Amino acid sequence: MQFWAVSSQEGDMRTPEQMREYIMSAPVLRRRSKRLWEAALWLARQYLILLDECYEGNLWDEVKKKTRWRDMDFTGFMVGWAENAARYVKGKPEKENPAIVEM
Repeated sequence: MQFWAVSSQEGDMRTPEQMREYIMSAPVLRRRSKRLWEAALWLARQYLILLDECYEGNLWDEVKKKTRWRDMDFTGFMVGWAENAARYVKGKPEKENPAIVEM
């Protein structure tokens, strides 16, 4: 399954509980990952941990401060997906992903 998929099977939306389990299964990154889904899932986990701690500031800035992965080369799409995946688990409204352009 690609990292951006929110469904567990074709057409089935993950519940927030299932999404939490998926996010928390993120691998521990010891170096830059060549697999986009691993990196995005790791970032979603960092965001979810912050939201579980009731953090209300800029999640991306806080992750950069708290971790050594400042130069991970995340794409805008990955950052947006990770935040919205974590927000979905917490029942928060999704944020617009500036990396997605509608035509």
